[in-house]
Parts: sequence; C-alpha cells; structure tokens
Amino acid sequence: MKFVFGGSFQGKLDFVAEQLVQEGKIPQKAQISALTAEGEICAWEDFFAKPVIHHLEQVIWRDMAEEQDPYGFLEELLGRNPDVWIIMDEVGSGIVPLDADIRRWREMVGRISCLLSQEATDVYRVLCGIPRCLKKEGVYVSD
Repeated sequence: MKFVFGGSFQGKLDFVAEQLVQEGKIPQKAQISALTAEGEICAWEDFFAKPVIHHLEQVIWRDMAEEQDPYGFLEELLGRNPDVWIIMDEVGSGIVPLDADIRRWREMVGRISCLLSQEATDVYRVLCGIPRCLKKEGVYVSD
C-alpha cells in the first residue's frame, strides 16, 4: 500500500496519476478517474477493487456516521487490496471544532494516518503540488 496525504486541493490525486502513468498502469493522467474510488460517494465494494482510494477521510466519516469500525474497514481493505494507493486530506490543523462528532472524526483520521504511515511501503506528503517522499520501500527517508 502507498499512502499520500496533504491539505485539500494540493495536487495529491494528480501526483498519484503521474505515478500510475510511470508504472504503466494507465496511458495518461486523465484516465485516473476510472481507477479511483471516491471516499464520499463510492459504493463500498469498489474500495476493495479499485487501485486508488481518494478521500479516505470521507470513508472514515461514513464509517463513523453508520457506527461502523473504521479500523475494521481498513484491515479488510489492506487484506483484499494490498497494493492500493490511499489518498487522504489532512484534517487536524486549524481551529478545534465545537462539534464533538467532528472532533472525534478528526482524531480518528489522525490515528489512522499514523497507522497507514507505519503500514505503507511508500509515504508521500504533497504540498502546493510538490510531493515529498517520507518513506520509500519500507525505509524512512531523512533529509
């Protein structure tokens, strides 16, 4: 599994599309949408079949709203789709929300981000369209 995170609208999906072109999985970046399970709207079964999950933070929100266990979903996902690219927005910065459900969701997203970073073979943070590799082939990258 490869994990890509960063702020909203920072170029994470574009970066993954570029990687898939380089790997020969798609001929051009424009075809990324056919391979992507969108977290907010995708059918549950598609998460296990598609090579890219975009907006995992929304999947976590859906799980929590349905009183499901996000850790259980993640365990099943990594078991059934071990080569998946997971893309997630950072949601833990800024003002702490008043709404308790949103605070719990933000905490869960942060905890799952830590777990994904540990389990992933490759980890990237994308900021302003610039990817930074934090872990490659299971080894943490230092400056």
